[in-house]
Amino acid sequence: MISKFWSLNGSLLRFDVLSMKIGVNMKRSSILIIFSPVFLVAWLIVACCTDISFARTSAFDGNAAITISANVSASEVIAEMSKVSSWQRSKRDAILLNGAVRVKTVSDAILLADQTKNKEVKTQIFIESAKKVQSSDEVQLILGKIALNEYNLRNQILLTAARALSSTSEILWLAHQSSEKNISDEIFLLAIKKASSISELKKIAESTSTVEIDKAVAEYSLQFITDPYTATELAKSLDEKAREKVLMRGMEISKTIFDRLNLIQYSTDSELIESLSSVALEKTDNWFDLALLAKYAYRSSEAENRILSKAITKCTSLSDHINLIKSSGAGVEMRDKIALDAVKFARTNNDLKALSQYAGTNYLKQTILAVKLSDQNASDAYQPTQALIDSVARKYKIRLYDQTAQWLNNELVWVEEVLQTLPAQFVQCTSVVGRERSMGSPTILGQTKTNSECDRNVLSGECSYDLPEIMIMDIACRNSEEFKATLVHEMAHNYVAKANHSNIQDAWDNQFWNGNQPRTPSATDYGNTNSQEDLAESVSQYWANPEILSKNNPERYEFIKKYILSG
Repeated sequence: MISKFWSLNGSLLRFDVLSMKIGVNMKRSSILIIFSPVFLVAWLIVACCTDISFARTSAFDGNAAITISANVSASEVIAEMSKVSSWQRSKRDAILLNGAVRVKTVSDAILLADQTKNKEVKTQIFIESAKKVQSSDEVQLILGKIALNEYNLRNQILLTAARALSSTSEILWLAHQSSEKNISDEIFLLAIKKASSISELKKIAESTSTVEIDKAVAEYSLQFITDPYTATELAKSLDEKAREKVLMRGMEISKTIFDRLNLIQYSTDSELIESLSSVALEKTDNWFDLALLAKYAYRSSEAENRILSKAITKCTSLSDHINLIKSSGAGVEMRDKIALDAVKFARTNNDLKALSQYAGTNYLKQTILAVKLSDQNASDAYQPTQALIDSVARKYKIRLYDQTAQWLNNELVWVEEVLQTLPAQFVQCTSVVGRERSMGSPTILGQTKTNSECDRNVLSGECSYDLPEIMIMDIACRNSEEFKATLVHEMAHNYVAKANHSNIQDAWDNQFWNGNQPRTPSATDYGNTNSQEDLAESVSQYWANPEILSKNNPERYEFIKKYILSG
């Protein structure tokens, strides 16, 4: 056998000529000997004129590309490519791919993708273009070039674009473009890492129902939570299994009972309520706040009882104990415990009789009634006195009445103390004040109620109704300062709502507000929520702490002095 080998461009070409033996297929051997050299020469010519590569290398080897500078345009890349023979496809593709890396815009990169028929090259150019996107519109432009059934490539484009975009809302749009949950979740996680505020994190939580994503939102949000309100707002959007860290963070930085109640009401798991209540319990130290705390922690009986047990130690009178039972909604056993502790504060048989009504069981009720005390120095401080109610009606033409809660003597005294310090023209704008337990939210201290035809315009100055009424909630009755400030605040709403005072709110808005934002901060944080509350809060502070308002908000002070409390 005679064997010869030719090697070309790294490939081994083997050409065998069978030994010619007499009598063995002489015709076939003759043909191979004649035509093999011709075929070999032709093959060499084609190989030299084209870019056929017999080595195992990429069809678009970047090393073969002509050097392209950074920040070129698509037209410049195409011009560079045109210098290469159309037969040298791998070099042309390498130039396109190199150019796709260096062009500035998505549209330029896509234009380069249109210059090749090599699917693998197109794919890599599309991925490079996704790295340059600055908006979801550009992502749509890329996806429009990709077949709908190319799921892997579409997902790769979405992930690459999500890394490039900075807008969380646009990244969320990308997450919803993938039909594969693992891809969507990965994009959601990218959006979380790029979020810069609670509002952005809230949007992410609202965009998915995946508990793991909600937990990631909760974990990342801790650096942005600076007040309990922010924590409760985010918790509303999270799955109940993901709220714990957010609510606990809010509870740790809470300063008021309102904050603590809000945080507890957004927890549904009894273990979480116990955890929140434990932190709240350490921060709360008067029986009234503790009563409210117990009321909101009722879904965990252990937490409720622990709170009420501390509340009992803070009660220093018979009326405190009775109000603790009324305000907390304590269960039978705890009511007995509170009532039994209250017996030591009873001074008369009338006290015992009143106390027995609040016992949880008949046994304790009979036990309390069996105690005999002297009737000297009888005190009914926890019972309202009709004489005080009649006095307010006679002097100020204001009717006080019980709604879902009962007026207590000390509260009636506070009403009298407020009214006697206010100008007559201001007082005359309120005709009814009622007592409510609550309005379904622990943050509502009081509320102005109006006739039905004016409900929508109560603060707009467009009504000509009879005088509206005020509702005072239990939460506002913890102490005289809070009660009085709430009453003055609600009376300010009444004053402005009167038809002949409707221009006052407009003047206030023009001077102190720019659309929905105050030009300068209000007297309180709540006053910054809208211009109506700003005015009412400022009036309340003018009445309670005029020196502070005059120092911090001299223009508001002068406005109120001139137009509202001038009398």
